[in-house]
Amino acid sequence: MSKEQRTGKRKPRSFEYKPQKLGYYIIYTDTKKTEENYIKGYRKSLPIEFQNKIEIQIEKEKTSNLIESCCEYLRKNPQYRSAWIIFDKDQVSNFNEIIYEAYSKGIQVAWSNPCIEIWFSGYFGKMQCIDSVTCCTNFSVLYKQKTGKKYDKGDEEIYSTLNTFGDEGMAIKYFKTKYCNSRRDKILPADQTCSSSMFLLIEEINSILK
Repeated sequence: MSKEQRTGKRKPRSFEYKPQKLGYYIIYTDTKKTEENYIKGYRKSLPIEFQNKIEIQIEKEKTSNLIESCCEYLRKNPQYRSAWIIFDKDQVSNFNEIIYEAYSKGIQVAWSNPCIEIWFSGYFGKMQCIDSVTCCTNFSVLYKQKTGKKYDKGDEEIYSTLNTFGDEGMAIKYFKTKYCNSRRDKILPADQTCSSSMFLLIEEINSILK
């Protein structure tokens, strides 16, 4: 572990602000605090001018209602041109159907299979699991090893910690490769264990601001 990691020094972000390229984002996720805290932490890491262009809403009912809620928000707020939903496979039986319905309505999807902890693990390298329980257990061990901290699913500083002790670029590269290979082999998202498309959202926003 490097001196920077031991001291918990946060890695600085370097963005060249390009206001002409910034659009308004609406991001819907479910009631799981983990996803909410992560994406809010990511938003907080961005230039203040762009933070104000990312709206995060929480759907307190079923995961399948994310699309309906997002579409309703877009109808009432036409200035939001980029719409996303974030959710895990976990126990969602119609996982594929929700993803493809969202795409058909112009909504992008940042999904994780089996849970968002698999995406978090990418900041530290590869991790294998067979279900959400195993994924959370394995990630808790990995997180402790890398950060010296106990993993808390309700941690409001989860993004800051991952970005300090891990490597976001490595996570993006790893899951982008898995995602592209699975699409090439025509593997459906529900069958893409230990995968995540969260990189699509993070990479898109990062690329706009660089």
